[in-house]
Amino acid sequence: MQIIVKIISRFIPCAVALSATWAFAAGLRPDSVTELPFTTSTVPSVWSGGALMRLEDADTGRPRVEIFDRNGSKIAGLTIAIPGASQINVLEGCFSRGRDGTVAVCGSAYNSASQGFSFLAIFAPGAEHNRVVRTSPYKARRVAVLADGSIWTLGHEAREGVETDPAHHVVRRYRADGTPAGSWLPNNSFANKLDKWHVDRYSEMAASATRAGWVSQTARAYVEFDASGRMTAQVPMPPNELERHRISGLALCDDGRVVLGLVDQQPATAAFQLFELDRDQAAFQRIATTERVGSLIGCEEGRLAAGGTRLGGPVIRWLAWE
Repeated sequence: MQIIVKIISRFIPCAVALSATWAFAAGLRPDSVTELPFTTSTVPSVWSGGALMRLEDADTGRPRVEIFDRNGSKIAGLTIAIPGASQINVLEGCFSRGRDGTVAVCGSAYNSASQGFSFLAIFAPGAEHNRVVRTSPYKARRVAVLADGSIWTLGHEAREGVETDPAHHVVRRYRADGTPAGSWLPNNSFANKLDKWHVDRYSEMAASATRAGWVSQTARAYVEFDASGRMTAQVPMPPNELERHRISGLALCDDGRVVLGLVDQQPATAAFQLFELDRDQAAFQRIATTERVGSLIGCEEGRLAAGGTRLGGPVIRWLAWE
């Protein structure tokens, strides 16, 4: 039986009411559980490139990325090092791993005189030490690594906190050695962008083996590229109220599925909803599930990885399609 839902939603500050109708996508069922030595809701975590990554000491002089396998066993620990930096800040959503083992981390570094720059740190497969690429005035806020080692970022360009070029490209790609390899999407090309906010604000980015995708609550859109740089999707987000909902996860599966998580921030409900991209309709459909999901952290072999304290402990719950 097909279930049709009618939703009316408004965006702030826009005064125009938006409506959308969709059918529920195929449901999800519990598949398996991975026990962890930590809780994904208290430590920034993402499933990327066939492994779970977590960020430790994000705003210290030596932040670390730890990597765990499907069994919850630690397989690597990488420390970001930047010569001359006394402070290194890594953003929560700015670390990723490709299936070839390439790891990319983005953030800002400062010396003892508080002079700073934005960076992209790259670990080659199996390497213990990182290469540092200075990206200023571009500041990446999100990063995703494809299976070929190419690194995709979402960010914005500013000098001393001021945007000097409204048409700067927000999506930028780097080769595994850190050299630039293309840029896309002018910041001022989003007609529905919330006033004054950069499109990398309230956003998530993820990758499958061959595609990089990002969703922005500020730009109200999901955008996707394949490894060649061809845009393969640009669709609106599901209708929601910005003051009540926030993005809480994005997953790209190797079979082409894209799943978005939204959470209601109202304490009385805190409801979590999952939406799957319908490529034929160029729209998101809500996924029917009764599972208690706290956050969406990735996809592996056609299964979604969910985390958070709602799961009853330090675990990843794997969900499969019916």
